[in-house]
Amino acid sequence: MLLRESDFIEFEGGAPLLMQNHFYLQKNADAAWKKTRIWAKLLLNKDIEDRSLDDEKKVHSISNHQQNKPNDRKSLNYGLKIMNKPDRIIRKDADRTFLTEPKRQLLITLLESLKTLFNDYQQTMSYVSGILLLFFDPQTVFEMMFTLGRSPTYNMSGYWRAEAISQGIDAYVLYDIIKEINPKLYQHLNDIGVLPDTFIQKWFGGLAVQVMPIEHLIPFWTGYFQHGFRYLFKFMIVFLQTLSPLLLSINVDYKLYEVLRVERKSHFWQTVIGKNNNENNNLLNNNLTEYDKISMFFKKVLSDIDTVDSIYNVNDIDFHKAREIAFNKYLCKRFLNAAQKVTWKGYEVESEEEEDEFKDCEQCDDGFAEFYCEECQIYLCDECQESPSGDHALTHAIRSLDIEDDTVNID
Repeated sequence: MLLRESDFIEFEGGAPLLMQNHFYLQKNADAAWKKTRIWAKLLLNKDIEDRSLDDEKKVHSISNHQQNKPNDRKSLNYGLKIMNKPDRIIRKDADRTFLTEPKRQLLITLLESLKTLFNDYQQTMSYVSGILLLFFDPQTVFEMMFTLGRSPTYNMSGYWRAEAISQGIDAYVLYDIIKEINPKLYQHLNDIGVLPDTFIQKWFGGLAVQVMPIEHLIPFWTGYFQHGFRYLFKFMIVFLQTLSPLLLSINVDYKLYEVLRVERKSHFWQTVIGKNNNENNNLLNNNLTEYDKISMFFKKVLSDIDTVDSIYNVNDIDFHKAREIAFNKYLCKRFLNAAQKVTWKGYEVESEEEEDEFKDCEQCDDGFAEFYCEECQIYLCDECQESPSGDHALTHAIRSLDIEDDTVNID
């Protein structure tokens, strides 16, 4: 929907939501618009008018002119209520998604409605909703998010939670699959201490918005909307298999995380480009831009998803059983220890209170600590807690330091 607005890219082209745009929408907005029309059919079984983006812009311009009347409340915030006192975290996430206040207000109202619907909230919902708002009106986005968050086909109900336990479980289901098809990679990551739940959030709950170029995000989402959560597992199998040679050559944990989060400084694309050290290949490599290399990597991974069944049949997995095994094998003891340290400890009589208010965040330079991670044993501000980095993960046990709120979270 937002792409219908003639000045959207001008004012929001540099927004955090579009960090992976790479000028794609400036050049290919109409093509992107056409490719996303099928999403309403896949998620809602609803046909929408198949108009070009140029036609949509004309209709929007006429409609906007007719509805834009002074003192007309419905002309403000796209016909939605303005939340004067939004949830503090939702307000921050809106600020971290869009640049202009009207778009932030739109996102805030949508996220508040989703928080009410799901009785919970997770930061990745902000980015997913933001991308959908580029192409669809707020009500349709609400309906799509409802489907993703409620339908077992898509499994986001367990990912879009402040306590992302289900996402952690699925991360270890994936690890067990990798153990079967690539035991060397599994053992290597395990030996160095790289845990799957510390990098999976951007790919599962966040649906790759922050890490995959929009040009490739669109077909990735189309595949997911068509095939459901198993498509995410197939993608991650191919992703890890493609990166395997590079991952096996690295013996430092933070360097491995850089690759798994496809940070540019890791040159993760080298597993697809430059395999053969011949003169022609080196010449081609030198003539490619960094974005060309990134694009070639994701094209390769997405195209290879259709071949996954030749090495592992994801469709035959009994996920109910696999999740039980993963929880009992990897997470039960850890979560129980977290519950004992955080929840049960809060009901015991203590001889003296730990003086831990007014601490600084230990992962950034500009935040006061609002949480304490019992597993990492570090103080965190709310932003670093919501967007884990390093060894910290959403599944870790955290203790709130808010002196006005004695409740605690077990993530």
